[in-house]
Amino acid sequence: MNEALHYALFPTSMGWVGALASTRGLRKLTLPVATPEQALRELGKEAAVAEEAPQQFAPLQQRVEAFFQGERTGFDVKLDTEGYSPFFSCAWQACASIPAGETRSLPGRW
Repeated sequence: MNEALHYALFPTSMGWVGALASTRGLRKLTLPVATPEQALRELGKEAAVAEEAPQQFAPLQQRVEAFFQGERTGFDVKLDTEGYSPFFSCAWQACASIPAGETRSLPGRW
């Protein structure tokens, strides 16, 4: 992958969150953790070659915080799943099709 990557670490009411994106969309978003260093580690190896660009992630930071405050129930963020397995991409698309506040299970599997 020769495409430029960008990342940001930002505080939320639940803890520090890390985000990593390419020009195609969001590649990773961490769960909240106690420190920015932990959030950076959670982003993984790709963050080591990414450029820090907090301004690029300001709208996402606002959406994440609104979600944590119970104000938003969904996200309309473009995703970049290039490089992930076909299974992951299909699973992610299936999960993304579930309306906010609903769940799904596989019949007869559990």
